[in-house]
Amino acid sequence: MENENDQISQQCYEKINLTKNILLADLVFKESTIIKEAALLLNIKYSSARTIISKIHKYGRIVEKKRGGNNPNKLTDVNLGEMEELIECNPK
Repeated sequence: MENENDQISQQCYEKINLTKNILLADLVFKESTIIKEAALLLNIKYSSARTIISKIHKYGRIVEKKRGGNNPNKLTDVNLGEMEELIECNPK
């Protein structure tokens, strides 16, 4: 029972590719399809489709979220040196 509740509480985020974004925009703006119907046709969640359309209204173009990127090391040489000193002083 606990395992089922854990699975229900976890959300799965799905990246919607650029072609679906373009198709959604075409359906809504050119063919005057309701967002809910366009989302059903493209197998996209309604809330995601609504967000995409609102971003197009706001920015006037299809905006992709930035993902990934450069993840620099959190520990620098200075931090490592300090940690080594602490470990040497307290060898529990």
